[in-house]
Amino acid sequence: MRTRHRVSGLVQRELKDLAPDERQRIRQVRSKPVLDALHQWMLLTRQKITDGSATARALDYSLKRWAALTRFVDNGRLPVDNNHIENQIRPIAIGRNNAKSAFM
Repeated sequence: MRTRHRVSGLVQRELKDLAPDERQRIRQVRSKPVLDALHQWMLLTRQKITDGSATARALDYSLKRWAALTRFVDNGRLPVDNNHIENQIRPIAIGRNNAKSAFM
């Protein structure tokens, strides 16, 4: 899995400097078939899993948000992940948690 993450990171670094239209085209070619296969697998697997199990809840969560999770494929301006935003709000969240701990 670690190798796949590196490959994904390399692909995203390659795409970073491209125009949004070109980035979208490449995502359609490279990512869409993988996402389609994953979606099909998730749907088939969900039918076999008992309702209420942790796996069922995880699959339901992802399937319910599938359109949002895959929106980056159809829009070259969107990032693949939200790491930038998370890094921006982390100091706020940590500060808030530290403040709560100080008062409790």
